[in-house]
Amino acid sequence: MAYKKLKPHLIDEATREAEMRRLWHDEYCIKEIETFDKIKVKFYDDMFDHCFFESANRIEKDKSILSLNRLEKMLWIKETLQDGQAILKKGWDNYHKTYYTNRRVAIVKENYVVIIRFTGILKAKLVTAYEKNDVKNILENPDFERSEEFFGKDWHKKNVDSGSTFKTFVNSLPKVKNSTKIQNRFISTIDINILMLIVL
Repeated sequence: MAYKKLKPHLIDEATREAEMRRLWHDEYCIKEIETFDKIKVKFYDDMFDHCFFESANRIEKDKSILSLNRLEKMLWIKETLQDGQAILKKGWDNYHKTYYTNRRVAIVKENYVVIIRFTGILKAKLVTAYEKNDVKNILENPDFERSEEFFGKDWHKKNVDSGSTFKTFVNSLPKVKNSTKIQNRFISTIDINILMLIVL
């Protein structure tokens, strides 16, 4: 992924917000954005304020400042969603003190975060996107797990069958000393994103 930055600071301040809103509309709201694992993610014009304004007062959360830092990374949102190497984690529900079952948190470039909420099978909408100074708490969350509820029975069956086939292949490898440990380590270190691309 290129992860190219825009240059909103070069746009005249009088027209900057209007031009960036138009770009948001053209790049996200009227296009079909699909993740690397075939989830169609919806975007809306009114999401612009939440994604690209910052609060002058953190307590009041007034979202009063148009953020150049966030604007320059506007195109990173879809690139993150389409990046098969992104770190995928479960989202934390701070109100109920539990993990969301319908949200996925993707992290790229060490600290850029994009969160989506599932609305159906292989369907989702953007929740937010931002740069986080410290993502340690997110990285400590459990890994995201694809479920039948949001990926469908066909995906689940193919994934289970492919996993069984892969394990059968590993078990068929020539036996060597400590082969069980080697095989288990081999299976556990396979990148699930690569397997997903093969399955799909």
